[in-house]
Amino acid sequence: MNAISTAAILSTALAGTALAGPVLTIQAGVSGYATQTVTSGGVATEEPGRYNYVGGLVSNFPITGWAIGWDLVGDDTSVVPDATFVTNGFTVTNYTSGNLTFDIVVSLATPLAAAPGTLLDCFGNLSGTLTADSSSTATISPVGGAMWQGQVNGFSKLSLNPGTVSTDTVTFIPMSSGDWSGIIPGDSGNLETVGYRLSFTLSGKSTAQFTGLWSGTVVPAPGAFAMLLAAFGLGGMGRRRTQD
Repeated sequence: MNAISTAAILSTALAGTALAGPVLTIQAGVSGYATQTVTSGGVATEEPGRYNYVGGLVSNFPITGWAIGWDLVGDDTSVVPDATFVTNGFTVTNYTSGNLTFDIVVSLATPLAAAPGTLLDCFGNLSGTLTADSSSTATISPVGGAMWQGQVNGFSKLSLNPGTVSTDTVTFIPMSSGDWSGIIPGDSGNLETVGYRLSFTLSGKSTAQFTGLWSGTVVPAPGAFAMLLAAFGLGGMGRRRTQD
C-alpha cells in the first residue's frame, strides 16, 4: 500500500471515530482544489492529558496532485490545568510539476473557563526540511508575510516568517521562534481553541516537513492578586499600617 492510500485511510478512520482526546480540526486549502476538513479525537499517550493525532488528506480529482500528512501531539486542559500545547508535525508533498499554494489551519479544542482579562503567555517555534523529489530545485516561500501564525481562539497572535528558501535538500528553518503574551481574545474570555496556520507556496515535485510547537500558559491577570488580598481583608491591613 502506498503512502497516499495510507494517508487517505487514516484520514477517513480518524474522521469517523470518537476517540479520547480533545477535538482536533484540520482544514486544508490548496490552490486549484476544493478545501478539505478533518475533525477527530486523539489517542492517549503515556503522559496524562497528552494525546497523539495521526492522519492525512490527499487530492483525488482529477489526479493525485498533493498529499498532507500529520503526526501531532496536543494537551487536554482539563487534565493539564492552565496549560496548552500542540505540535507542528506536518509532511506536505506537491506531486504536480507546477507550484501549489497551501493554507493549513489547525485548531485544538481546549475548553478552559477563564475570568475576563485573564492573560495567556505563549511560545512558538518552527523548523523543518525541504526536499526536491526530482532533479529540479525545490522552493518554498511564505504567503501573506508569514509561513506560520500561532493562533488563540482563531485570532493570529504570533507570526514566524523564514522567507523564501530554494535548494535541493536543506533544513529550511534552522529554528524560528517567538513569544506572545496578552489577554485571551474573544467575547467569552475563555480559552476555547489553540492552533496555528501554515501558509506557503511549494514548488512542483517537492516535499516540506514541518516541526516545532505552539504552547501557552494561563497567568494571573493584573490586579488579581490585589483582589485576592481584598477578599481576605489583607489590603486594608496594609493601609492601616501605613497610617500608624
